[in-house]
Amino acid sequence: KCWKNTRDRCVKARKGKKRKSGDPGGNKNTPPILKELSRLSTFINNRYKQQ
Repeated sequence: KCWKNTRDRCVKARKGKKRKSGDPGGNKNTPPILKELSRLSTFINNRYKQQ
């Protein structure tokens, strides 16, 4: 359960960073959780929408 929570927080932060990169208002800082858990990015798979 702890891993699932951590994974979800990391994925949510990564999506938020991608989404907000083009928004006006200056540069967005990298969320601290992404810096701490960057080593897990190889284990987190993206979900693809089925068509």
